[in-house]
Amino acid sequence: MRTGRRLIEHEMGLSESSSSSNSRAGDRKPSSSSSASRLRNALAVSRGAGMVVIRVVGMGNMISAPALNDFLEEERHAGFRRFLFDLRDCRGMDSTFMGCMVGLCAALKRDEEIRVTGEIEGEAVMRTEAGASVPDANDELVPLEPKEALAELQRHLSRDRDEGHFVMAVNVSPENQELLNILGVDKFVNVHGEVDLSGLEVTPLPEKELPPDQRRQLILRAHEHLVEIDKRNEAQFGAFLRTLSSELAKDKKTE
Repeated sequence: MRTGRRLIEHEMGLSESSSSSNSRAGDRKPSSSSSASRLRNALAVSRGAGMVVIRVVGMGNMISAPALNDFLEEERHAGFRRFLFDLRDCRGMDSTFMGCMVGLCAALKRDEEIRVTGEIEGEAVMRTEAGASVPDANDELVPLEPKEALAELQRHLSRDRDEGHFVMAVNVSPENQELLNILGVDKFVNVHGEVDLSGLEVTPLPEKELPPDQRRQLILRAHEHLVEIDKRNEAQFGAFLRTLSSELAKDKKTE
């Protein structure tokens, strides 16, 4: 089983790679699944049946995490409450990428609490749709025709559910399932079976370049999310987080 330390080492190695090693998404021109699958280490997105779909192609890593994080925040503030990660073409994920997924779960839960209690004044309340739902981790999804996949998925998830938000992953390989298990992410991101989304039109999401200090901040927040969901991750990431915090403190002093 891979340890958190190995995930960190792999992740820090990725930080030395130039962004040109990943295929640029370019303008947000819609593409089919076949064209998206030819991209190397890319994200492609779509919306349908009241959901946001994020297709991960190649590696989901700290290079693609800034674009993912910004996109998820934009969609959440636009009122979307249901997010589906399609991992069919995903070769693996690092801890920063998974930390962003957990951060989305935490933000949606916080939004829901605000909506229900109404205790925080002046905070924008996210829109929810009638019949919204949260999936049961034991539910199984069956393969569907592409044109029916999203609509049927929505109907499946809407049965006998009360809450209006979820973060879900489908088409998860055993290797990616293990990565989610290692850090406890699978307790927050609901993992389901195979869904044929090959006919879904997706829009490539351009990479987002960040200054070194902002990239460190994103990595720090992502790993803090992982520690918050499972205290065992503190043993794995504690030293790493302390180093990042120290580097950020030095950055502020030199400003």
